[in-house]
Amino acid sequence: MSFNNQLNADKLVNEFLGLCQGLIADDDVSYSEMEFLKKWLTNNQEKANSAFINQIADKIVIIERANPDQHPDEQKALLKELCITLKDFTGSDYELGEFKKSNQLSIDNNADIFIDNHNFVLTGKFTKMSRKEIESKLEKLGGNIRKDVSSKTHFLVIGDYASTDWKHSSYGNKIKYAEKLRHDGIDIKIISEAQLYDALDTAPRASEVPQDLKIFTDDIFVLTGEFETMTRANLKAFIITNGGDVKTAISKKTTHLIIGQEAYEEWDRTGMAGKKIKDAVDLYNLGCNISIIAENTFFNSLSIPPE
Repeated sequence: MSFNNQLNADKLVNEFLGLCQGLIADDDVSYSEMEFLKKWLTNNQEKANSAFINQIADKIVIIERANPDQHPDEQKALLKELCITLKDFTGSDYELGEFKKSNQLSIDNNADIFIDNHNFVLTGKFTKMSRKEIESKLEKLGGNIRKDVSSKTHFLVIGDYASTDWKHSSYGNKIKYAEKLRHDGIDIKIISEAQLYDALDTAPRASEVPQDLKIFTDDIFVLTGEFETMTRANLKAFIITNGGDVKTAISKKTTHLIIGQEAYEEWDRTGMAGKKIKDAVDLYNLGCNISIIAENTFFNSLSIPPE
């Protein structure tokens, strides 16, 4: 996108933010107000080039498909959801006298958060701790602080309140770029301030496992299937705490593919396999040093009891 086109896109995003804030001022969105938003989107959505605006447009399409004659309550519920979405987008869910909230539309509420050996970027204003305090706690737990979002970012943490330095009233370039990378397939988790605090309270310290006792140093794991011995999140945390890394896709750097016991037995019995298993087998046949192991074999080799 050219510089002038980007400027025009930013202006359109700010215009749309203003429209949305006006519509939800009474804490409600009517069907006619939704149609007003649709007219704006018809003329400007493509030029605005915003992942957030695209999400809102998708919700409007769903509302239009709802039949108010057959399901009158469904349309009302969908319009209420749209109102909540617009609040998250604009950061308008705040009390009188409170600072403006940050964009909550991109928050991954179900994210598994791991600190040791993971890269964090912070943005926005934080309420419970200063940014320096948060960075210090993350570093003590083995996390890495980065200034800018990149393809190597694991977590972007958004403070509860919007920054006056942001390009748009409820979000800035870091959030915008993280959304773009996610759209491009990069596994970046965007989490809230509250989610980070919960993770800080429960995360094991990096120093709890001495470096010479980390059994997976330099090993790269991929997980597939459902696990019985422990949850996927706890298995990932166990691997990372012990010096390994966990990726979402098979590559030439992968050293281990751990397959949930049921999926492994089905593969062994029928020969049917998902993409990760097929990719791992292909690399193995090409001579790559990759171990393809069942869940029970992995845990038995480590003498780890089930949860």
